[in-house]
Amino acid sequence: MRLSTHTSYLSDRFGELTAIKIIKHAGFDALDFSMYTNLSQQGHPLNREDYKDYARQMRAVADENEIVFNQTHAPFPTYIAGDAAYNKKAFSDIVRSLEISAILGASIVIVHPVYLPDDAEKKTLNLDIYRRLQPYCEDL
Repeated sequence: MRLSTHTSYLSDRFGELTAIKIIKHAGFDALDFSMYTNLSQQGHPLNREDYKDYARQMRAVADENEIVFNQTHAPFPTYIAGDAAYNKKAFSDIVRSLEISAILGASIVIVHPVYLPDDAEKKTLNLDIYRRLQPYCEDL
């Protein structure tokens, strides 16, 4: 059994590289890398063109500290009704989070479903989003 925790609070305060070390020092052996907000933060290393290099750096720090990324959380909300610009960016950010997760070695990526009041519409939209992500998941 692995003891795992999410990274969001410590990453927000100290940055990911330090958060990894703190979490390991606290006795955890696995990380749930939280990408809730960092992909929307202007200037965050995961928003730059060299984001894959930063993800590799995170993986190296985790490897050096003998802690693994057992899962990640993709940014959310996944979708906002009536906001086409947000939804286009959100999908792109989720794809980027899949790429980052693969580099980190995480085999599970949580992509939260969309909530809509109409059940049929909600099911259709969620299936559409997950099906659009499927090729990326298969590739990565």
